[in-house]
Amino acid sequence: MNKNRLRHAAIAAGLLAAIALGTGGPRVEAAGAAIADFDASSLIRSDGSYWVWGDNRPVPTPILDLNDAKASLGAHLVQKKDGTVWRWEPTPSGFRVEALPALGPVDSVFDEGGMLIAVQEDGLVKRIPVSSEEPETSGIESIELGGARAVQADGFYDKSSYERIIVFLTSEGGLLRSVRTKEGGLTAPQAVRGMDQVADIAGSLVLKKDGTVWSLAAADNPASSPLEDSPSLAASRVQPLVAIAAIRSNGESHLAIDRQGNAWFWGQTRTGFTDGTILHEHPVPLRLQNISGVRDAAFVERSLVVLTADGSVMETSTDLEKLAADAAFRKLAVGIVRLEPDKRHLILQKADGSLWGWGINKLAQLGHGDFAFEHRTPVAVQRAISVAVNGEKVPLMNGVILRNDQAFVPVRSIFEKLGASVVWDFYLKLASIKQSSEGKSVSLAMDFKAQAWTLDGKPAPLKTEPFIENGTAYLPLRFISESLGAKVDWDQDEDRISISR
Repeated sequence: MNKNRLRHAAIAAGLLAAIALGTGGPRVEAAGAAIADFDASSLIRSDGSYWVWGDNRPVPTPILDLNDAKASLGAHLVQKKDGTVWRWEPTPSGFRVEALPALGPVDSVFDEGGMLIAVQEDGLVKRIPVSSEEPETSGIESIELGGARAVQADGFYDKSSYERIIVFLTSEGGLLRSVRTKEGGLTAPQAVRGMDQVADIAGSLVLKKDGTVWSLAAADNPASSPLEDSPSLAASRVQPLVAIAAIRSNGESHLAIDRQGNAWFWGQTRTGFTDGTILHEHPVPLRLQNISGVRDAAFVERSLVVLTADGSVMETSTDLEKLAADAAFRKLAVGIVRLEPDKRHLILQKADGSLWGWGINKLAQLGHGDFAFEHRTPVAVQRAISVAVNGEKVPLMNGVILRNDQAFVPVRSIFEKLGASVVWDFYLKLASIKQSSEGKSVSLAMDFKAQAWTLDGKPAPLKTEPFIENGTAYLPLRFISESLGAKVDWDQDEDRISISR
């Protein structure tokens, strides 16, 4: 997971009284192989293998060249156990992976849109320019903090000055701020002296160690009071918040969790869509009366989702003109120990280690194996299943999909390694697989238009039929492999399929 959320969790864990935070803690076992870590679009198994889904990959898919992974940093960056940072990107034939020697061990990465800001474990900060949504790794440069060491970076758009402001939390509990220039760079960071003893930052929000919450804005904003020596930045105390343990924000809506596990909401809700979208202001925090024992929370699409002390995940809509103090929450799931959100979906982990997804899914963000636009009830993230042929792991463009306890793989992914020729006719939607060996020949035809499946010209006895998902044809792995004379072994504990011939 992005270690910014780990840091948020650690802060809250240290401040929440009588409530154990659900994120972090010992590794738990999934239904198959152990999951060492995960975020909203990737997971790391205990063997250090790295798996991704979403962006039209319907299930966890391994990046074989990324081994010994320790943490996903977001933005296609992964840190290995040796502290090196690597970048991956999809290609027409698989994935491309490269090392980033200009980065030391990284604690967190903040995506500032047009640039990534990496905070290293040693407190140094690096700027990574981004072009066409891909990092320009050759242009990595340091951001000088005047001798200070950073532990976190965040940012927000100031509506009164029309500026993007970047905030750095230092190891001494102070704040530095920088302004995004028109050229896409950053001004030299300056100290914000009025903000000391800071425990956490989230967008424009600041949580102090005394449990007070402050909001940052440009100094010409009349709602704020200028800080002592930072005329371009100001802060105002967010009343009536006291004894706050954690803060969450998506830039528009804000939530504070106090040390008793109560949740306080303020900021914006919204109604309508596209040009008809209307924002509704809630300037004063209100305690949400129908939820208690809050351990973690996130704003996802137009919902507020909270994880409570008993492991329940509850949701209430923010798609309304006014979020009332007595807003009703509906239960999404129970037995949850951790949640990892993105803007439009989230991934949940149950106590048994299994992963579940909820929210928008039009690009397969939930890893469930489908492309339904949205799932309003949590669905299982499919298991991360590796495939090896004669002991060699096979790279996959899309991972193994399970249907009715049968494994299906993309049409070209496996069978050529078994000595078969594979022809896919895109227009006819016909897969032809042929093999000749030791005087024997095998011919399989998978006609997706006619829904006809044949082995040597005769109907094939298939328990579950092949299918096409988002333009990719999937074939039954065991049936075709065994028809080609191979032996297939399934190790359920390790989520591994071994094919030998």
